[in-house]
Amino acid sequence: MEPPPLSGSLNAYPMSSFSYVDSETPLKNIDQVRGKLDYENGVSEYWNHKLMKVEKKFVDLNGKANEKCRGHIESYERSREGKAKMEEKHNKGFEDSRRLTK
Repeated sequence: MEPPPLSGSLNAYPMSSFSYVDSETPLKNIDQVRGKLDYENGVSEYWNHKLMKVEKKFVDLNGKANEKCRGHIESYERSREGKAKMEEKHNKGFEDSRRLTK
């Protein structure tokens, strides 16, 4: 929201490219303001479109990164399961050899 116009100011809204328009503004100035508004709307639409494209790329990259991360996690879990099975076999073999020596 823009601040209220400053009294005696030529530009009512210092952050805006528009000048203050009152009921006595000639039609020519109103057309200029409309032209500026159309231009700024066009610029806004352009950057909004660019932003949406970048957001889509970000979502796609994030999805790919999540897939890769899930793959690494699953691989890690499989290797841990494999190690656990190997340890089980090793321990069983050790227990079997202890029984034989008794």
